[in-house]
Amino acid sequence: MPPSVTWGLTVGLLIAIVDAASSAVPGSLGVSPDVAENVDLLVNVILYAALGFRIGRWAGVVRDAAESGVIAGVFAATIWVVYSYVMQLDPPWGSAVRDIAREVVGIYALNVAIGGVVSWLSGWYGTIARASGSTRRP
Repeated sequence: MPPSVTWGLTVGLLIAIVDAASSAVPGSLGVSPDVAENVDLLVNVILYAALGFRIGRWAGVVRDAAESGVIAGVFAATIWVVYSYVMQLDPPWGSAVRDIAREVVGIYALNVAIGGVVSWLSGWYGTIARASGSTRRP
């Protein structure tokens, strides 16, 4: 399995864990849900950026970095949809099918867009780091 796939799945799992923790924190620790959501988004962006930089530096190809970000986004979104269905979080799974489909598509779209774009951009910086002579395998 190529490192871009391995790292994409690993970071996707980390993002899913952070997402699950951010949904549990407001109820258990009394933190505002808005603060938890913003911290979750910030941590996700940092993880996508680290992933893209690492793969870009390793492979020297920006496309591999973007692909690993998309893989991480799809994997994290899939885990989140299953988790929120099992835990019966938002969206209310008893509501109309149309609303559920819209929410699920939105979750996938947000994760894939952020993962792909942030990993692509940081992967570009990783290829520059590789060209400057700092190459290490992931």
